[in-house]
Amino acid sequence: GECDRDVTFECDGRVIALTDDKYYPKLKGQVRYGSGGQWVILSRELVDQVTADYPNSSSLLGALYADLTAVKQADENFFQAAVLNTRFCDLHMSHTVTWTDHTKMREVRSDN
Repeated sequence: GECDRDVTFECDGRVIALTDDKYYPKLKGQVRYGSGGQWVILSRELVDQVTADYPNSSSLLGALYADLTAVKQADENFFQAAVLNTRFCDLHMSHTVTWTDHTKMREVRSDN
């Protein structure tokens, strides 16, 4: 799925929409947006490119940063979009890893 494009904020336990159910338009062109897990592992090369490019709003990464910041997206949405829209797209791996602490587990049996 892709990130939501509406702008909301939370106040006193309520989520309030600022866009009145309207959505901010996505960047034009072949920009790919991403969403997924909260935790990502980044390569040094990607971090170097992001660090160099994001302050420049005329660069793709700068435009993505400004766009996703405007709609208050989590940082992982930016990094996923950065991977999808750079030379790193063909180099990424999509894996979901689950950590289980077996020392805290107990056996549960069904009566059936």
